[in-house]
Amino acid sequence: MLDTAFRLLEKLHGEYEQWLEDTREQVKVGTAELDRGEGLDGEAVVTEILERFKY
Repeated sequence: MLDTAFRLLEKLHGEYEQWLEDTREQVKVGTAELDRGEGLDGEAVVTEILERFKY
């Protein structure tokens, strides 16, 4: 039973490490996009979403 718990912890740790690596890559990509002026205005996006829900 203890072996199973350790294997589960190792699996969860590995999944967390992969998630962390993926997230760091996404942040790098997003930062580069913002540096190139490709970002979206957050307020405009929220307004657009709210407008869609009015109908």
